[in-house]
Amino acid sequence: MDKNKSPGIEIGHISLVECCLRDLNLANDLQYNLGIEFLQRRVISDKQLIVQVAFDLMQGVKNAPYSFTCAFVASYTRSEESNMTWDEFKNGLIVAHILPYVREFVSSVSLRLPVTPLMLPPINALVLVENYEKRVAKKDASNSECK
Repeated sequence: MDKNKSPGIEIGHISLVECCLRDLNLANDLQYNLGIEFLQRRVISDKQLIVQVAFDLMQGVKNAPYSFTCAFVASYTRSEESNMTWDEFKNGLIVAHILPYVREFVSSVSLRLPVTPLMLPPINALVLVENYEKRVAKKDASNSECK
């Protein structure tokens, strides 16, 4: 890929497709740990990519004030002159595109709860994806061991 040229990839849309908030516990202090639970890429054609990413706002938090998960789908298109392939279009960049939608959605929902609102600070998308990939690799390795 020529880094001096536009990649030729555009976002078609980013949409919320799932949300679950439950187990509200007013006695617990606000703590959170944003993590990726699921990330799936589906190349529709050389010109279209669909990605689904599911997030857990309380991943691994003991005594969380509630359980909060949400999933988003992003659609991308490549132009004929695209300078970037789908393989070069990394997951970290995709998650970086989705995170502002997650941040807005989480704050909007949490403002309606009878607990301290959850306002997500800037988040390193590359670290989120790296942690997810490590967790998946570890799970795959433990599933492949002889028992």
